[in-house]
Amino acid sequence: MPSGFYGCHLIQAVSTLSGQLLKYCSVNEAEIKASLEAARDAMLARRERIARHTEHRETPLPQDFAEQAVERENEETMLALQEEMNVQLPRIERALARLAAGTYGECESCGEDIDPMRLEALPATTMCVECARANDEKMAAGAH
Repeated sequence: MPSGFYGCHLIQAVSTLSGQLLKYCSVNEAEIKASLEAARDAMLARRERIARHTEHRETPLPQDFAEQAVERENEETMLALQEEMNVQLPRIERALARLAAGTYGECESCGEDIDPMRLEALPATTMCVECARANDEKMAAGAH
């Protein structure tokens, strides 16, 4: 029996009545919660380290041009990491809230179950593959 990172066991069977693929998933909520909380805690710790690193931004840049270039590059990297955390932390908090509410694993767009393998790869996702793809296409079309 296959098992995933979150202890999710997926068994697939073909329904003879409707010909649909049925998916059964025994999700270990405690493991999912622990994993999401660990990811959140690691991100908070990383954010703290980045904040400490970027606190010295007010200090003058080194005189050496090469050192200035490295310092600016490091600052840009830290800011990009900080921005990514500002996106990911709310997603993790939202996944934890959905878990507590009993709606974790349901697509927020169509209401269908999110494939357990998708949840394994993207535990904070709120959409099934089809809705995420449609959303991405909509966003891409709006960007042009």
